[in-house]
Amino acid sequence: REYFKGEEDLKEVIQRWQFDEHNYLRRQLTFLKKMKLIKWFSIQKGGFEKQIVKLVKSWYD
Repeated sequence: REYFKGEEDLKEVIQRWQFDEHNYLRRQLTFLKKMKLIKWFSIQKGGFEKQIVKLVKSWYD
């Protein structure tokens, strides 16, 4: 809004937007990590697909 009013330049608006997005992400992660029923998988490690399939299959056994 400030950009369109001419109160801030585009660079400042983008920087504030990125900062706000980062803060929102941190709040979401904090909230989700408190939920004990969520199972986290690291997609950076190989084999996470097999872990997910195994977990889902266990729900139906």
